[in-house]
Amino acid sequence: MFNYLSLLLVILCLCVGCDKPNKSSEQTKNVEPKPQMKEKKVELTTISQGANSGHNEKKDYTITNEDDWKKLWAQVHANVEPKPELPKVDFGKEIVIAAFKGQHSSGGHSITITEAMIKSDGCTVQIKEVSPDPGGMMSMGFSQPYHIVKTPKIEQKVTFKHMP
Repeated sequence: MFNYLSLLLVILCLCVGCDKPNKSSEQTKNVEPKPQMKEKKVELTTISQGANSGHNEKKDYTITNEDDWKKLWAQVHANVEPKPELPKVDFGKEIVIAAFKGQHSSGGHSITITEAMIKSDGCTVQIKEVSPDPGGMMSMGFSQPYHIVKTPKIEQKVTFKHMP
């Protein structure tokens, strides 16, 4: 009988001890996890795309003001007469993203901005580059492929990811 009472007393003590929450579990209960931002696809509107431009360097741009936009547009169309009119961009609401593949000694090259995704850590712009197959048929002559798009204004840092 004494053993049963001892056992009952031990179980009762354990149950009473389990009822008391410790401080760390109380703190954990009150802290709510921060909601993570879901990926959001950004709308892209092509302004200009082509295989020939006055821009010979492989480079990507995020343009956020009118002055930089004018300079880039003039460089892209440096070899064109008459020069096309500068497309309107409302930099209060939009930005320009541009990708240049650099100069190549043949045709068959292209570059396309395929998508832009906003996440909590920034905006990633995916760019697809195409090159001709080695030994394949292609035009002979220099090319400088480019693609220029505008998007709604993006506040996050923009990074570029090139894909073959």
